[in-house]
Amino acid sequence: MRSRALHALDDKSAAYSAVCAAIENDPTLAEAYWHRAFIHLHTLRDVERAHRDYAEAVRLDPAFFWAHADWGEMCMELEDFEAAISHFTDALHVRPAASVTRSNRAFCLMQLGRYDEAISDYSLIIEDQPDQVRAYYARGTTYFEMGDYAAALADFDQSIRLNPNHADDYCNRGCTY
Repeated sequence: MRSRALHALDDKSAAYSAVCAAIENDPTLAEAYWHRAFIHLHTLRDVERAHRDYAEAVRLDPAFFWAHADWGEMCMELEDFEAAISHFTDALHVRPAASVTRSNRAFCLMQLGRYDEAISDYSLIIEDQPDQVRAYYARGTTYFEMGDYAAALADFDQSIRLNPNHADDYCNRGCTY
């Protein structure tokens, strides 16, 4: 899509014009609404219009993973964790193995005190990617928040084994003793 190339070249105004022209020419093009939502959010800082365009993108194509995932990330940044969880869940219905999306959902669940659900998501990531340092760290942090210090310590230790240079794990491990 021409608008993505223009955006990448840092010609934001031309990118916005191109994506609006694409929507005018084909109002059923979900990818155009998704891209315009990105521009609304990251360039124009217009959250309301970004919400509307993400909603239209997923209405037009309910299986559009990136529209769901990016909408979830926007809601997460706005600390609307319930909405973010909903959008990440929709994205995971399309692509269950999307570890970044699953991790984002787990983070939101943790922020709402839904620790068991967060642990479940982090555990799925670790099951699929046993060398995923950040998942051990995040799951350890969640266990710590739950007061399960033995489980937290085990995850921090595993994260350190995988990446001995991750200083946060040493700090968190020290707090569990």
